[in-house]
Amino acid sequence: MLIKIIDKIEYIEYKNWKLHYIKYLKFNKNIIKEKNLKNLWKWLNDKDHASSLIIAINNKKEILGHIHYKISPNPVRGKDIGFLDDIFIIPKYRNLGIAKKMINHLKKIGKRKKWDIIRWHCDIENEIAINYYRKFSNKKNWYTFELKI
Repeated sequence: MLIKIIDKIEYIEYKNWKLHYIKYLKFNKNIIKEKNLKNLWKWLNDKDHASSLIIAINNKKEILGHIHYKISPNPVRGKDIGFLDDIFIIPKYRNLGIAKKMINHLKKIGKRKKWDIIRWHCDIENEIAINYYRKFSNKKNWYTFELKI
């Protein structure tokens, strides 16, 4: 199977992205309102917005996986870093090297943008992801807190 990694949202139709993203949400036991899905799509299509997308597609243009990432100002460094919001591969396409290809693509983007690091959060119970991340990154001993407004 041919796997292509792209970071140009204009190659993807909203309905295909939406179907894929809903699979991601269900996998993680999340829900999202339609208006928020449309807003995320608008962000991803806005070149001036911080949020961006990398996707893996096959030769049928089926979305196999995605990364949502953004630029994140880092006060300690006095410069921007990358922040990976989410990475997801459809379960039946896992272990084909798709995640590695997408992470490598994100690293190239980071080098181009002169980021020193890329950070992300991971659910503490997602042992598969944690074990994968430990192969190429360093785990930090930080908690994530959330303040509802």
